[in-house]
Amino acid sequence: MLPNTYQFTDVVITDGEQPWGGVVWILVYNYENIVKLVLPLRAPVIVLEYDVFGNTSFAANNYLGEDRGYLSPSGLFVNLAGHLQQPVTVTIDLPPNWKMISTGLEGAHGQGNTFEAPDFDVLYDSPILIGNQERLEFEVKGVPHYVAVENVPAQVDRTQMAADLKTMVTAATQLMGQVPYKHYTFLMMGRGGGGIEHANSSSNQFDGTSLTTPAGYQRWLSFICHEYFHNFNVKRIRAFGAGAVRLRSGKPDQHALGFGGIVGLLSGSYAGARRADDEGPISHEVGARDRDV
Repeated sequence: MLPNTYQFTDVVITDGEQPWGGVVWILVYNYENIVKLVLPLRAPVIVLEYDVFGNTSFAANNYLGEDRGYLSPSGLFVNLAGHLQQPVTVTIDLPPNWKMISTGLEGAHGQGNTFEAPDFDVLYDSPILIGNQERLEFEVKGVPHYVAVENVPAQVDRTQMAADLKTMVTAATQLMGQVPYKHYTFLMMGRGGGGIEHANSSSNQFDGTSLTTPAGYQRWLSFICHEYFHNFNVKRIRAFGAGAVRLRSGKPDQHALGFGGIVGLLSGSYAGARRADDEGPISHEVGARDRDV
């Protein structure tokens, strides 16, 4: 994830009354992503209710519509200052007509649509897609990989999609020498352009209808190769002691872009660095404010 990708904005506190009869007063909210509260002494439980704007369909934003929901946890959930390392659970109350939840989070055993994370950092790095998406599945070295698919025409061969993704993951993990997660989830969200990598998942938006042509299908594979390979060259390859990757260039990483050609899935301009005029959602170029951080 790039710095400043997420913003916790458009938050409205709707209710300060508590189940035990007390009131939590909201002192100040500012765009440093901080909510300050005035608490009664010895409050047994604090319930914070708030609304978050959710009408932008993008991999970094919360979205809730009649057809689907996408939760970007870093822009949705709050944590107590100084307690990022506290374990956390999330329970999702699905509408009756929605049947699927796709996320990299671990399911809480025996608790239905409840998920858990060992700390808030893991929660914030685990987007959640809810609705009626399809689910494909394959394994690499015994590790399950799940593929949530939205808005891809039925004529696109799902078996081939899963097989190509398996080839990509197999080659990447062999190259890097490990499968660095217990499971992985591809969120294949159509109707948009752009993607964001996460520790054991990725959020990918693209034109699903483009997969019906050979060129469009290769473009999609190149895009997914780019986001998946960030699992290694952003999430796990870091300078010793660094808490974040130091980005020195506004250009997308060529290793991630060219990986599809290495594994033999892609050909032509999609196998390596793209042409300067080849626009589309393969890369997320680093803005000036995001460099050297």
